[in-house]
Amino acid sequence: MISRSAITKKLAKSRNIRENSVKTYIQNFNKLYKELFNVFDDKYDLKLLNDHNKIRKYLKQIENFNTRKNIMVALCIISKEYEDRINAKSVKYFCKNMKTIKKKTEKEYAKKNAKDGKKFAFLSKDDLLDKYEYYEKMKKRDLLTKKKMMIIAFYIYMPPLRAQELPGIKIRNYNLKKDNYILNNNLILNIYKTNKFYGQKKIPLNPKLIKIVDEWETINKSDFFIPNTKGEQMTPNNFSVFVKRLLGASINTLRHSYITEKYKGIDYEGMENDAYIMGHNICTQQKIYKKKI
Repeated sequence: MISRSAITKKLAKSRNIRENSVKTYIQNFNKLYKELFNVFDDKYDLKLLNDHNKIRKYLKQIENFNTRKNIMVALCIISKEYEDRINAKSVKYFCKNMKTIKKKTEKEYAKKNAKDGKKFAFLSKDDLLDKYEYYEKMKKRDLLTKKKMMIIAFYIYMPPLRAQELPGIKIRNYNLKKDNYILNNNLILNIYKTNKFYGQKKIPLNPKLIKIVDEWETINKSDFFIPNTKGEQMTPNNFSVFVKRLLGASINTLRHSYITEKYKGIDYEGMENDAYIMGHNICTQQKIYKKKI
């Protein structure tokens, strides 16, 4: 038997995974284990996972492909860490099925978006420029207004980052190998969703953005590029809510809109570069993010 806390510590120690991701893996694994084996404490007999037929039947009754995918990702990640307790066939089975379900999830998502294409929310670069100019014309601009302008400018002049990435960017007191930060007119990303594939990213800032960033850094006394009202790091959820209230659109909508607007004629070289910055592969970008307008 192995405890929930032991699995959590091992994942955090042996894999370059964000704390929130580790929690998600554990929650999904815990849900499956308790419902499948009718066990309600926080200790697991990992040998039970060798019953593929039982797991397959359990997953089959889950209608939502995304939920299935999340459970299979958790099984694959955890089984890889405990190959000494779970046989090699099980590890191979979980990870192979994870890839299959991920593909099905992408197809379902793409199909749904194609079906609801007319309902797709869209925010163009011109819309963002209008928002920026609205605040720029204000005679008196307090710190909050300038913070809003900084966020809008980032979405005008950069491929949109995920909600987990932008709030964590630091401008002071950062660790060169562990933090996200701005240095010498470059955005350095160490912590982001797909960092295990790309490693550290060094992204040059747009010259127009550099000027805005420099001005913002002189008045922002926090270590964080986009801090909360206390000068601390904003949570991804709070940042998402802030952006949606500011722009009337979610960060996902901003990401969708950026790809749709920029690649109507499809520039594969440019698309590949943006896929790198935004943290997903070009196939995902083509299948899911690009919409007809």
